[in-house]
Amino acid sequence: MSLSPIQGVAEVDVTDMEKRLRSRKYIHADAVAASQGIRLPYHLGRELTRLCVVRGIRFHPDFCFGPAAVLRGSLPLFTRALNARAIMSNQVPDMDPDRPEEMPYCIWYPEFPSADTLRELVRRFPAMAYQAARACAVAGHTELYRELAHHILPEVAIAEEARESGHLEIFNLIMDALCRYKVFDDYNRSMNITSPKPAFLNADTAVRPYILETQSFEPPIGRMDDEEGDSEPDDNDQDPWTMGPTPGFVQSQFNITEDMNVDSDGDNAYSGWVESKAPEGVDEEGLKLLCQPLPADLTTCHKDMLILMAAYSGDIDRYRRLRRPRLLPDETACIVRGICKPHSHKKTHF
Repeated sequence: MSLSPIQGVAEVDVTDMEKRLRSRKYIHADAVAASQGIRLPYHLGRELTRLCVVRGIRFHPDFCFGPAAVLRGSLPLFTRALNARAIMSNQVPDMDPDRPEEMPYCIWYPEFPSADTLRELVRRFPAMAYQAARACAVAGHTELYRELAHHILPEVAIAEEARESGHLEIFNLIMDALCRYKVFDDYNRSMNITSPKPAFLNADTAVRPYILETQSFEPPIGRMDDEEGDSEPDDNDQDPWTMGPTPGFVQSQFNITEDMNVDSDGDNAYSGWVESKAPEGVDEEGLKLLCQPLPADLTTCHKDMLILMAAYSGDIDRYRRLRRPRLLPDETACIVRGICKPHSHKKTHF
């Protein structure tokens, strides 16, 4: 194991790299190869290509420290992925504290850093204490978490990670606190360290079952409205089903790994569908939440099912608490049904 800073790569042709980052030419075989950590595409302008590169970096150390190393400093997206992979490979990268956009959000998937690596990471970069603590919750580094707990607030996402990973000692340490706080926002991949608000557990954390679910991808069609980069002959093409451009993947509810869970062998039946699976441990007690009042701190549950049922029954208070920023499949239909359903107390419903 190496805790020394990783070495920089040879000088990169900046002009050529800028050209590559603007080139939107898409070669599907290159995107697949990148996602598998086989080779780095020359054309890096398409969002899908970039997602595949990030996937390859995270899952394949040889790709990260080999062909993809030239991407360091080219885009914050790539630099974050390279830094995350380095940490998971137990190497602490050189990072500029004045460039927070290059600090990785998730450093615990697909692999766990060692406790020694996380301890050294926090020593050199104190701003990453919460990420290190969350990695402890996932990996079960209880003693290191106890050390970090003196410097951080009891945090709800860390608690949910510990619970779903089976590390109940860390979970109980957080739950025994008089108040818990929300620092991580997994929906927006952001953190509020300076002024976090008190919070309850609400199943808003991208725990491991969510990021294990992958989606296959297919060649993008046309040019998206907000897409930058050079023009391509297919810019005006349209998908025959959507009658517009398509990026070749769908926006997943969570994207803490910044690869949209794309994979050449996606778990789903067809491209563009990401089904949220319930965390392990959803038992009869979790299912009882469908017909009982919600506790202040949600237990392990299939939250998506709770959201749809709240919308379907028109329970606006319950729905307001549970809903996610991005609508679920069939959620709109459930909302319409909740609106149209006759109720004896209209003011408490949609």
